[in-house]
Amino acid sequence: MTEPITSESGNESQITVCRIGSSAPDCGSYGAGHHVHWIQARKAFESETEIEVTAVVDSDGLIRATVGDEVTWFRNHDPDGVAATLLGADSRVVLRGFNVLQIHTPAGRALYSIEESDQWQPCRPRL
Repeated sequence: MTEPITSESGNESQITVCRIGSSAPDCGSYGAGHHVHWIQARKAFESETEIEVTAVVDSDGLIRATVGDEVTWFRNHDPDGVAATLLGADSRVVLRGFNVLQIHTPAGRALYSIEESDQWQPCRPRL
């Protein structure tokens, strides 16, 4: 969802709804594959890395990202949330820098922190 906004100087621009979140409320980690930290999100958008992928979540909760013939496996502590967001995606899924998977939906963009499946660590309890 975008809305035009006008700055004090009269310039019009677009804002986009961007959701950073997770339905893993007991996790206390901002490491790769867990909650997206706002600094991580900012750096991901500043990064020049932007690779369009096809992504699905398998029955084991692994995220398969495919570019051409190349497949990479990732994890996130909320695979059901990633899967649900992918179902509502408007076909654009992007791997960004700083371990961020960006999923475009009709409501805006959703960001998930991801980690390569063999490097992922389980959630740490929230203190």
